[in-house]
Amino acid sequence: MQQQQQQQQPSIQVESEIVSEIVSEIVRPDSGASSGPSPLLPREHEPYEHLAQLLRRFYIPRGVKWNETQGLWPYELLRRVLNPERVQACLKKCPDITRKSESSVSELCNTIMGSNPATDVGRWQERIAGKSCGGVAPAVANTTTTAAAGYLRIFALLLLLRKEGLIQEFVKSGVCDAKLPLYIVLGSDGVYEMPQPSRPSHIDSSKWFSDSDLEHLMTHQWKFLTPCFTFSTTKDTTKDKKYMVPHYQFHDQVLLPWVDVEGYNGRNAGGNGDVSKFSISVFSLHMENTELNAILSENHQPKDRIYAVKSLREKNASEEFKNEREMLKRFGDIQHPHLVTLLATYHYKGLYHFIFPWADLDLDEYLNRKHPDGPGKGDHCGFVRWVFKQLQGLSGALQGIHGPTRSGGASLEVPGSDPEEIKYGRHGDIKPQNILWFDKGSEWAGAEQRGILVITDMGASAVHREVSRSNVPNQPLPCTPSYKPPECDRKGGKITRAYDIWTLGCVFLEMAIWMLEGISGRDDFRKRRTSQFLEDGKMDKFYDIKRRGQDGMCEFVLKESVLEYISNLHSNPNCTQFIHDLLDLTLKKMLCIEYEARIKADNLVKDLATIDAKVNPKVNNEDSKDYAVKACPWEKGMAISSPSVMYNLAEYQQDNKDYSSDSKD
Repeated sequence: MQQQQQQQQPSIQVESEIVSEIVSEIVRPDSGASSGPSPLLPREHEPYEHLAQLLRRFYIPRGVKWNETQGLWPYELLRRVLNPERVQACLKKCPDITRKSESSVSELCNTIMGSNPATDVGRWQERIAGKSCGGVAPAVANTTTTAAAGYLRIFALLLLLRKEGLIQEFVKSGVCDAKLPLYIVLGSDGVYEMPQPSRPSHIDSSKWFSDSDLEHLMTHQWKFLTPCFTFSTTKDTTKDKKYMVPHYQFHDQVLLPWVDVEGYNGRNAGGNGDVSKFSISVFSLHMENTELNAILSENHQPKDRIYAVKSLREKNASEEFKNEREMLKRFGDIQHPHLVTLLATYHYKGLYHFIFPWADLDLDEYLNRKHPDGPGKGDHCGFVRWVFKQLQGLSGALQGIHGPTRSGGASLEVPGSDPEEIKYGRHGDIKPQNILWFDKGSEWAGAEQRGILVITDMGASAVHREVSRSNVPNQPLPCTPSYKPPECDRKGGKITRAYDIWTLGCVFLEMAIWMLEGISGRDDFRKRRTSQFLEDGKMDKFYDIKRRGQDGMCEFVLKESVLEYISNLHSNPNCTQFIHDLLDLTLKKMLCIEYEARIKADNLVKDLATIDAKVNPKVNNEDSKDYAVKACPWEKGMAISSPSVMYNLAEYQQDNKDYSSDSKD
């Protein structure tokens, strides 16, 4: 009985002279001869005695992290290295082919190249689970609709084996690139065999290929099958069109085209995943042929594109993945510039992954590293207007999440519900670590000279019908304890859209602190509000619970340290009327102990529009600048207050441990 090629089958060391030569010869062009960057493609008309030599010298490296001594050959790179002129010249040197007429050689070359220079971007977007018994090859679907039945990958594999003359036999039998990966099995006697349909019907694999050759084909074919990604880089706002996000189901032996970025050790992405930073060659990104040619004509060594990949920690977490992906897709339908764009998803070796644009920093890192443009520093007025625009943008994004919407537009749908029923969404974990900063110059920042802030991490998000939107018990959510609202500590407390208003209010307050006190301000604020929380130890929440009398009553109230800090901000020598108004809005309408008293997202956007009319008036005059930057502090020691709420202590729920703390503090 033959042992079939399984996804987890370990690779066997090849001692073939040819394969050893392949490993040793794969170096960059002119390695060691020049200190400048090497081109990704061979120079036009550059002579090479052997085409295999050329192929081995131009590839995409994978990086040290992958423990790979060899690189990859994405199709767009391969067809430029093995162009028609070089392939035809190689065919003319093959003894079995040179006997053919010139026209026959040219026709064979055209067949190898394929009639269209199309990538197989859809190869891994679907996978048919073939049975792995009875000698039946696992079937992997190639969903490409534009790729021609070319033989370029087959030809490249044969080149590396010095058996390029066999290409005509593969062409005769129709064993083309679409049939890859070739099915090769290891028999019980330790001998490799290539059963049909992976080989030409009239070729005896044991006669034409040695064991080392077959093992080479089995392992090296994956270097030519590296995926080509298509991303949802733009959102189609056409009516009745959904925000499309491709999903890839990768074979376990697929070699992903990621190159790990040196100096980045990954980032915790909350309770369910981790974020990695990868670069990817332009050859592994699906784009119009003219666009890629333009990139290559401008720069022979184009920069790789950088992306963030969030990986769920648990293997085969299909429900968790499905929920988060659906939330991201639904919120993607909102078409808001301050909501993160999900580019693609994929499943690989049992783990689910999300691909996003790479952000330079999250807001927590930004506020800890970037100094604000205070009075007298640069364009202070422009800086203040930028900060406000970001707060306004984040509020608008939250308005989009909260809804409501109906079908026919950007619809937050609940599966199985009436399409005309009003839907409401909730983020559930707004905090500085879940707000990304894209620097200027990136395609995501647009024309913003100071960059843009974008809400991300929808893992805790939910969509509810109108009837149930305020009826979700305070079940565990992945919110950082520092920012969670008071209702999380009430037995039977409801988790509503007001939850997000509180957490966004925490962000607003910290932004105001950073504007007035710089990098050190947030840390000072955290230390001052850290205090004993009943019997649960010291915590840096924004609110407190105080016992009142002997009847079991307790008072939920904003911490005195928080109120004092806000008062001190009002009396800061650099505080402006804009910051006064921002602090008032945050304290009186967002950080309300009673969730029903908090402002709705729609009204928050309206209130910010009123401020916007003063910060960014239609007529840019001195009055508008005075509102934004002229200092008008309060007198020191002015007391401020916030309404408290009384509850019976029996209603307190000590559930703090149910909340996963992924704060960097």
